[in-house]
Amino acid sequence: MFTAGKQPTRKPTLPATPTHTHTHCRNYNYLFNKGNGRPPLPPAAPGQLNISEADYYAVMTATLAEVWGRYKGEIFEIWFDGGESNQPLNDIIHEMQPTAIVTCGDAGPNYARLVGSESGYSPYPVWSTNTRPIDSGSGSPTGAFFVPAEADTPIATRDGWFWKPQQSYRPLSELKAVYRNTVGTNSVLELGVLPDSTGSIPADQVALLQAFGDYVRGCHSPAAAVAATSGRANALTIVLNATTTLDRVILQEDLTLGELVWAFTVEVKPEGGYSPAFVPVAEGTAVGHKRILYFASGPISASEVRVTATALYPGAATANWRNFAVYSPCALE
Repeated sequence: MFTAGKQPTRKPTLPATPTHTHTHCRNYNYLFNKGNGRPPLPPAAPGQLNISEADYYAVMTATLAEVWGRYKGEIFEIWFDGGESNQPLNDIIHEMQPTAIVTCGDAGPNYARLVGSESGYSPYPVWSTNTRPIDSGSGSPTGAFFVPAEADTPIATRDGWFWKPQQSYRPLSELKAVYRNTVGTNSVLELGVLPDSTGSIPADQVALLQAFGDYVRGCHSPAAAVAATSGRANALTIVLNATTTLDRVILQEDLTLGELVWAFTVEVKPEGGYSPAFVPVAEGTAVGHKRILYFASGPISASEVRVTATALYPGAATANWRNFAVYSPCALE
């Protein structure tokens, strides 16, 4: 799985044995005909194994204990696709992978949460904090827990997570939109790739991923920016050396002090006119780790660009901008 827009990790303080419940996480193992948080399942079909719930949890625990014991190294994230409530397995996570982020599982204290519907689109606004760390969704600006939002989606069409012959893939134009609507809305993009029957990533997927990476680097990387600045202030201004055509900005907060910006505006000073004044071109609420905004007016020639935090977390005095960058239209769009 390809991960884009990875956010910094924080560790909220939680009880050693969480008692939360998942809002929508559901898990189903076809081979063992077992589910977590689902209604009673039908009798095992041909090819399925009808084992007890206790044996199912024992298999889960033993499998991951073997993998983590045999292949040493730190795991960044453990994703239970649908969730789990297996306390012995949680104990092994705490023992063998204590720094791992857990998605859709009960093994805190490091959590990430799901946002969207596996389509690759995060409903804005997406906040970096949440009131309960294990809940999915867009988060809450008043939440006490730092729980980055993750948007998972496959590279294949028709919600295809597993390879098959003549597999079709989403066009590059759609992947570009997915990036802008996940990483660009304060989410982490988890892009599922499909190993074939040999265990390799097919060449057509590799080519698509290469083109996708070229787009991200060519249009949204720091190196692609016309100019950038940062600092602790409610308003930051970029003065350009010459009038330049711009069409978007990237905003990032320094989250070491928390998610402070609750609303903002972006303005530009356009070319021409007598004593030109700033005009608004974009606005929003949540910024968090990253927000990519295209100007509502489209490309515009400007000499200055300004971002202003118009609302802050209650009690905060100033915004803490990690990055405010401006960009010209990209040929790879």
